[in-house]
Amino acid sequence: MTKTNPHLGSTFESWLDETGIREEVTSAAVASVIAAQAPVAGELPDGAGQGSALEPNTEGPRNNRSRRE
Repeated sequence: MTKTNPHLGSTFESWLDETGIREEVTSAAVASVIAAQAPVAGELPDGAGQGSALEPNTEGPRNNRSRRE
Protein backbone atom coordinates (compact mmCIF):
# COMPACT_ATOMS: atom_id res chain seq x y z
CA MET A 1 0.00 0.00 0.00
CA THR A 2 1.59 3.25 -1.16
CA LYS A 3 0.39 6.59 0.15
CA THR A 4 1.07 9.83 -1.62
CA ASN A 5 2.44 12.68 0.43
CA PRO A 6 -0.25 15.40 0.59
CA HIS A 7 2.37 17.96 1.64
CA LEU A 8 4.55 17.46 -1.41
CA GLY A 9 4.58 20.54 -3.60
CA SER A 10 6.83 22.18 -6.11
CA THR A 11 10.55 22.40 -5.48
CA PHE A 12 12.40 25.38 -4.10
CA GLU A 13 14.29 25.62 -7.39
CA SER A 14 11.06 25.83 -9.38
CA TRP A 15 9.84 28.62 -7.08
CA LEU A 16 13.12 30.50 -7.63
CA ASP A 17 12.62 30.07 -11.40
CA GLU A 18 9.02 31.30 -11.20
CA THR A 19 10.04 34.41 -9.29
CA GLY A 20 13.03 34.99 -11.58
CA ILE A 21 15.66 35.10 -8.85
CA ARG A 22 17.35 31.72 -9.21
CA GLU A 23 20.58 33.04 -10.73
CA GLU A 24 20.82 35.84 -8.17
CA VAL A 25 20.31 33.45 -5.25
CA THR A 26 22.77 30.92 -6.69
CA SER A 27 25.41 33.62 -7.21
CA ALA A 28 24.94 34.88 -3.66
CA ALA A 29 25.24 31.34 -2.29
CA VAL A 30 28.45 30.66 -4.24
CA ALA A 31 29.93 33.99 -3.10
CA SER A 32 29.03 33.15 0.50
CA VAL A 33 30.76 29.77 0.31
CA ILE A 34 33.89 31.28 -1.24
CA ALA A 35 33.96 34.02 1.41
CA ALA A 36 33.63 31.41 4.16
CA GLN A 37 36.51 29.41 2.69
CA ALA A 38 38.84 32.41 2.29
CA PRO A 39 39.94 32.58 5.96
CA VAL A 40 40.60 28.84 5.94
CA ALA A 41 42.78 29.15 2.82
CA GLY A 42 44.82 31.86 4.57
CA GLU A 43 45.74 29.43 7.33
CA LEU A 44 47.27 26.86 4.98
CA PRO A 45 51.05 26.50 4.53
CA ASP A 46 52.73 28.48 1.74
CA GLY A 47 51.77 27.21 -1.69
CA ALA A 48 48.69 25.36 -0.48
CA GLY A 49 45.26 26.56 -1.49
CA GLN A 50 46.46 28.45 -4.54
CA GLY A 51 43.80 26.96 -6.83
CA SER A 52 40.35 28.36 -7.41
CA ALA A 53 37.58 27.31 -5.03
CA LEU A 54 35.63 26.19 -8.08
CA GLU A 55 38.36 23.93 -9.47
CA PRO A 56 38.39 20.27 -8.40
CA ASN A 57 41.33 18.97 -6.40
CA THR A 58 43.02 16.37 -8.59
CA GLU A 59 46.26 16.01 -6.62
CA GLY A 60 45.08 13.03 -4.61
CA PRO A 61 45.65 12.44 -0.92
CA ARG A 62 48.41 14.43 0.76
CA ASN A 63 49.15 11.79 3.35
CA ASN A 64 48.87 8.06 3.86
CA ARG A 65 45.98 8.23 6.32
CA SER A 66 43.46 7.56 3.56
CA ARG A 67 45.19 4.31 2.60
CA ARG A 68 44.63 1.14 4.56
CA GLU A 69 47.66 -1.01 5.02
